[in-house]
Amino acid sequence: MGGVVATKNKKLDDDLKFLQRAVGAILSPDECYRAIQGSKTLAIRWEAMSRSALKVAGYLSSHGKIKKVLYPGLDSHPTHKIAKRQLKNGFGAVVSFEINPEYRSSLRDFVKAAQRNKVIAYGESLASPETLLAYPATMSHGSLTEQERENLGVSPTFFRLSVGLESAEDVIHELELGLKRLG
Repeated sequence: MGGVVATKNKKLDDDLKFLQRAVGAILSPDECYRAIQGSKTLAIRWEAMSRSALKVAGYLSSHGKIKKVLYPGLDSHPTHKIAKRQLKNGFGAVVSFEINPEYRSSLRDFVKAAQRNKVIAYGESLASPETLLAYPATMSHGSLTEQERENLGVSPTFFRLSVGLESAEDVIHELELGLKRLG
């Protein structure tokens, strides 16, 4: 959200000042104001998005066209016990899932249908108030080789969904529309 860098090292201080002037690496007053305002509703948004994400993850994990779902709120997640102990008031808004590989040729149809009613947007971001569907193979991990992506668990049928403030039922409905287009 924002922060501070402090050092007693004169060389590092000079380098940081140069970078600040060169790239403008400071928040504007408006950005600071928005960060402060956003922090006031963070707990409410976290809980709402977490509740919806858990419902969406449950839906996806029971769907026959889905190979795997990664969400720390699911008992099946490898670190669920740790997440349950460490996270309070929810498990976050990001649900990752992998569609069965036999549907790879119709992934574009899935994405197109899932965003048809504008409940889900196709984009690369996390923690937005709107639900975003991302395709890491060409977005966040697009610069990696296919082998590097596979080593990280980013298969050609892997998606990341950042659940926003829409109702879980609406998001599930849109995902269902997309999943019906597979095959």
